Amino acid sequence: MTADPAPTFNELCERVRQTRHAHIAAIRARGTAEDKIKELEAAEKAASEAESDAMYALEDFIDRETAINPQGE
Repeated sequence: MTADPAPTFNELCERVRQTRHAHIAAIRARGTAEDKIKELEAAEKAASEAESDAMYALEDFIDRETAINPQGE
């Protein structure tokens, strides 16, 4: 059984360079994802508010259409 040769200085430097680039890319990707989450949360909130407004409008319409007029009109 032969032992694996120890990495050279240049190989170790290259590994550090590659992992540093991967780390920076991961940081950027996380920032992009966090920005997208904020955007989607805002869209979700706006959609929820629009749904509530539509439901209130529907309920008001139903109340108006089914109201009993005490004067018999």
